[in-house]
Amino acid sequence: MSKVFNALMNDPGPAIYYSEGLRRVMEDHMTFLRTSNKTRVITPTDNQLHRFEYDLNGLLIEMGIPRHLLWVHMRVNDFTSPVEVTQDNTELLSPSPEDIERIVNLYRTVNTIKT
Repeated sequence: MSKVFNALMNDPGPAIYYSEGLRRVMEDHMTFLRTSNKTRVITPTDNQLHRFEYDLNGLLIEMGIPRHLLWVHMRVNDFTSPVEVTQDNTELLSPSPEDIERIVNLYRTVNTIKT
């Protein structure tokens, strides 16, 4: 059972989320993701901020963000590297999975039409 649990915990998610093409499209939609009424503010605890200073990915995973959405969360919060998070980052934006999936579906559609 623990092997299955560990495999699920370390699942990187769909490969499309790591493609350069999708990341370029996501960059084009950052303003939308930052200002969407579905985007919420998440507040890490002081303990989490201390434990995960300079480790945004660890902090986001601790807060329940799926691995395939880490890069989008990093960019929505204006970070270019996960080591940029400090104890001063008391609030983080968390775009809705629905908005992200909408952009992914648009990307898939455009790429299907091109081929």
